Amino acid sequence: MKGVLQTTFAALSQVSNTMLQARATLTRSADGSISTEQRNQFAEKYRQLTT
Repeated sequence: MKGVLQTTFAALSQVSNTMLQARATLTRSADGSISTEQRNQFAEKYRQLTT
């Protein structure tokens, strides 16, 4: 049982970290002062995080 819980918590931590990265990426891409190239890079990073 302990192994199952450790695996579950590790997986949930990974999901949580990915969601935090996705949120940060979306926030940065909404910055009106960044260039189109930077916005495209953030969009690509977000796409990679969500696939």
